[in-house]
Amino acid sequence: MGIGENLRKIRLHKKLTLKDLSKRIGLTPSFLSQLERDKVSSSISTLRKIASTLNVKIGYLFEEEAEKLALIKKDKRKEFKCEDSKTKGEILASGSLDIKIEPLLLTIDPGGETGKELSNHHGQEFGIVFEGRVKLILGKKEYVMEDGDSICFDSAEPHKLVNIGRKKAKALWVITSPDWKE
Repeated sequence: MGIGENLRKIRLHKKLTLKDLSKRIGLTPSFLSQLERDKVSSSISTLRKIASTLNVKIGYLFEEEAEKLALIKKDKRKEFKCEDSKTKGEILASGSLDIKIEPLLLTIDPGGETGKELSNHHGQEFGIVFEGRVKLILGKKEYVMEDGDSICFDSAEPHKLVNIGRKKAKALWVITSPDWKE
């Protein structure tokens, strides 16, 4: 099952039409239809917005069956690419497992970013840069991060990552799931 089929399954389970979902997210029903048919790809921020609106973890969009264990071999990771933003993400834990976090491995090409717009959602985020040099835009502030630097912040603040280096940047990013409640 691909992202599109999972998105459609979740949307229908929540008894939402394409039009209903499009109004909540701010995307056209046409785009969502194409996404459900795997005709277009989507940015990380758009996938986060869709998952948050549907009140599911982003990993649910990539999963095939419910699991009780989140062992994912390196060569079996689910990947998503956002060509328009020069970013690739890898899901590091099962989306169907009832965990409170969403760990992602992000690889951002030089000049790439995690989305064209700043995104925000409920929860918290933790990130650590393993390679390269990135700038985290968090609201009106900017933070430059290099190899070994880490950060934690409230994800309700609009944010995105931008690779400002000359080589690929890699970062581990951990996000609390949208359905997490204190």
